[in-house]
Amino acid sequence: MAQGPRASAGQDILRGRQTGTRPRRPLDSSLSLDLNASLSAAAVRQIIAGDPVGRLQPLPEDLQQRVFQKTRHRLVVLAVDLSDSMGDGPSSRMSAALGTALALARHSYLNRDQVSLITFRDQTARVVIPPTGSVALVRRKLGRLPVGGATPLADGLGTALRVIRQSQGKQPGIEPLLVIISDGEATAAMHPGGDPVREALEAAKKIHQADIPVVLIDTSTGAQTASLMPQLTKIFATRRHRLHALTAGQVLELIDPPQQDQTT
Repeated sequence: MAQGPRASAGQDILRGRQTGTRPRRPLDSSLSLDLNASLSAAAVRQIIAGDPVGRLQPLPEDLQQRVFQKTRHRLVVLAVDLSDSMGDGPSSRMSAALGTALALARHSYLNRDQVSLITFRDQTARVVIPPTGSVALVRRKLGRLPVGGATPLADGLGTALRVIRQSQGKQPGIEPLLVIISDGEATAAMHPGGDPVREALEAAKKIHQADIPVVLIDTSTGAQTASLMPQLTKIFATRRHRLHALTAGQVLELIDPPQQDQTT
C-alpha cells in the first residue's frame, strides 16, 4: 500500500528543514553546529552545577548539532482510464474521475511533488504530461481529453512503469507513487491476437516486482462483472478505494495518509 506521509524518512545534516538539535558526535561537521543551542546547553549545565552563568564556559559535551528533516522527492503518476466503460454514458463517473485526478495533482503541487498524467483509451495509452511541477498544465490538459473506445489497461500500466523507470534513471532517489483511476476492465490487447486480461495482469505483476507503491481508485459499478480490480488489489498488495464512496478529504489522504503520533 502507498505509504505517506509527504515529509520524510530520516534525518540528515545540512539538508532539508531544521527540526531541532541533538548532542554533537565526534564525526559531525562543524558547519552544522547550532551555536545558540550549544550556549543554552552550557548555561543549563552551569546552573545545575551551581556555577555562575555570567560567563559561559561551554564544554565539548555542550555542543549541539542542527537536525534536519529530509524532504521526500516524489513523483506521483496518475494513470486515468478514459474508455467507454468508464461512464454510465460515459459522463458521470468520467467527470468524477477527472476531478479526482485534478485534486490529486493540485495536492501534489502543494507538496512540491512532480506529477505525470497518463491516459488510456481506445487502443493505446498516452503520456499526456511527462513529469512536471506545473499544476496549471495538468488542469489545462484534463479539460481537453478525448474519451471513449476500448480499454487498453495493459498498455496504461506498462506506460506508467516506463515513465517511472525513466524518471528513476534521470533522478536517482526519486520516490514514485502510481495512482490508477479505472473501472478495471481490459478489452484492448497490446499485441495482435493477445489476451487483454492476461496482459494487464502481467503488467501489474511487473509494477509490483519493481516495488512501486500503488493507489487503486475503483470507478466500477456493481454491474461490471469484468472488472479486474479484485485481482489487481491482490497483485499490488494494496486496497482498492471506491470512487463513489470517497470524500474530498479522503481522496487526498490516499497519497498522504495522516501521521500517527508515536511515543517512546
